[in-house]
Amino acid sequence: MDQLLALDSLYLGLEDENVQANIGGLSIFEGPPPPMSQLSGHAEAMLDSLPRFRQRILELPPGLGRPLWVDHEDFELSEHLLETNLGRSVSLEALQDFYADEMSKHLDRAKPLWKIQVVRGLPDGQWAILWKVHHAMVDGIAASELMILLLSFEREPAVGAVTRWEPHALPTTRHAAVAAFVGPAGPLKPFRDISRAARKPRRLADLALRTARNLVPVGVAAVTPNESPLNGPIGTERVWRTAELDLAKVKLAAT
Repeated sequence: MDQLLALDSLYLGLEDENVQANIGGLSIFEGPPPPMSQLSGHAEAMLDSLPRFRQRILELPPGLGRPLWVDHEDFELSEHLLETNLGRSVSLEALQDFYADEMSKHLDRAKPLWKIQVVRGLPDGQWAILWKVHHAMVDGIAASELMILLLSFEREPAVGAVTRWEPHALPTTRHAAVAAFVGPAGPLKPFRDISRAARKPRRLADLALRTARNLVPVGVAAVTPNESPLNGPIGTERVWRTAELDLAKVKLAAT
């Protein structure tokens, strides 16, 4: 049972009817695509080393701290890794439109906040993996773990025996509230910080100065009108498009 970090909790709070805090990616591969049974077997074997992908959000009453990660007692891999049939001949534009629609939908907070879809039938025997995950669950680096569920550097990766997963019991409301309240990220944290700093006046002064400096940009942003043409009312729909670049030029730019 872990408590969400402050930034991760912020991403949850940002969501509303028109805002989805999803991140994702679309990868296209040359065929032939592996059967779903092979992909599912590989993912099942990897889940023990990636426990977050079997956990869901547990919201706490207001004032008792940030939400918690708890094991999803009814986890089913087939609800998160699935094959999607878009027809026998799928154009890139159709794939983009489908993925744009997927990214426009909220993930179900009652379940682990990720989803992978496999699409076959692309031109030239290609196939695709579409994935999305809530920003509260992963950062840019940790998102690569989602692909580890399916992909391996080995041409024929060895998949060991899958052990039966047993979720930890769901904590009672009282236990979860107490753990969050007194935990390292609970509402008592500011008082503990001040108490420690008060024992050393210089540290207290440094803390006050850093806090004031951090609040300055927030105050400036609050009173400064933002006239960017990119700001404005948004709806629920998203658009997903791609651009082709020469890999050699990209590598040259990276040097």
